[in-house]
Amino acid sequence: MSNEYQQNLSGYESEFIQERKGYGSLSPFCVLDAANFSKDSPPDEGFYVGYDIHPENIEALFFEGLRLPRWESIEAENVEQQEAIYRESFQKTTSDYPLISRVSDTDQTVTFTPEEVLKLREECQQILESTDDSKAVRALQKFHIACNKAAEREMGLLLLPS
Repeated sequence: MSNEYQQNLSGYESEFIQERKGYGSLSPFCVLDAANFSKDSPPDEGFYVGYDIHPENIEALFFEGLRLPRWESIEAENVEQQEAIYRESFQKTTSDYPLISRVSDTDQTVTFTPEEVLKLREECQQILESTDDSKAVRALQKFHIACNKAAEREMGLLLLPS
């Protein structure tokens, strides 16, 4: 990763911090032990990254970045068949990105160990290299910065629904 890219990430981080918090977002925390936290309060041994990952970021990541087909684009004879096709598409699309696939629902808490944080950052980099969609890139930058913060301190990453 180039020094210029790292500098750009710092600028983006400042921009992300200025965004409004939104309902349905994921709040990233760098934590020592993601398994021991209360859903009612932030983790004791860790810190908030400073910005949220919004539902529209997740949507851009999956639909534009990974090119997952949108629900309405799936042609099927009935809803059950449409659901089956969607699940199969999701599984096929995300098979190379098992850690990213865990972040598909902003209503669910997601945890990553310190080792997984490094792999998550690699997955983000791979997707960044394969997309030019600005919204997907923005989402990936949010993940990348959070991963960098956790990796620098050898911490895990906790994504809490807000």
